[in-house]
Amino acid sequence: MPAPLHRSPRALTAVAALSCTLLATGCTTQAPQAPSPSLSATTPAPEEDMRYLDGDYQAEGWYGGLPSHITVDLSLQDDAITDVSITNHATDPTSLGYQEAFAEAIGEIAIGQPLDDADVDIVAGASGTSEGWNSALDLIREDARS
Repeated sequence: MPAPLHRSPRALTAVAALSCTLLATGCTTQAPQAPSPSLSATTPAPEEDMRYLDGDYQAEGWYGGLPSHITVDLSLQDDAITDVSITNHATDPTSLGYQEAFAEAIGEIAIGQPLDDADVDIVAGASGTSEGWNSALDLIREDARS
């Protein structure tokens, strides 16, 4: 016959407390708790909630190693581009050709687009001029938030 087990009062108390804790937490149901509200004054608004002021904007878009640039004029209404005009500044015939092709094509791409979605990669074969466009849009976004 096995020897009787001797249990210390401290061990019995610990086991009893643990059993009660497990029993109490296992038998109760709690609704998930909502996250604590944060202070909106210190939390910036998500970018998709940002609104731009309606109006006409102009910015120089610089790009390339020469450096080259274009002037972008655009109109905004309800955060969307409603009109676009590009002024070319290239003197090199090849660069000027790319800028002119870009200027002719960008209106069909950008008009009607939200300002936040109007960045482009290559338009009418012009990757450098596209960089200038994106650069100008960054400046316009900054200006239109004021």
